[in-house]
Amino acid sequence: MPDVTLGLDTILLSLAVILLIANTVSVLNKGRKDIRELTGADRRSQELTDIKGRLSAVESDIEDINDRLDEGEKNFGKISKDTEQIMNVLDGLLMHFISGNDTEKLRSVKEELDHYKNAR
Repeated sequence: MPDVTLGLDTILLSLAVILLIANTVSVLNKGRKDIRELTGADRRSQELTDIKGRLSAVESDIEDINDRLDEGEKNFGKISKDTEQIMNVLDGLLMHFISGNDTEKLRSVKEELDHYKNAR
């Protein structure tokens, strides 16, 4: 094995090599960051992240709107049935008022109305 004397020159040379390696790593890392900045890769990555966030928010809003629309359709169906029942009752009342003696139809409409209210 070679005989190595540990002297000030050897320590300074080792320290200089370590500093040179650390400086090279630092320069390469800074160069990589500068290249990403010059090419706009970081900016594009940030913009893409922002767009994805906005898109997920829009998709969530669309789901909420679709749920509300479905609920509105159900309510419109209920209102339509209620309106139809009201029209039947009004028809029975008008027939009674017009003829004055159509009490059988009036009783029939009353039974239908009671059945409709109880079914809800």
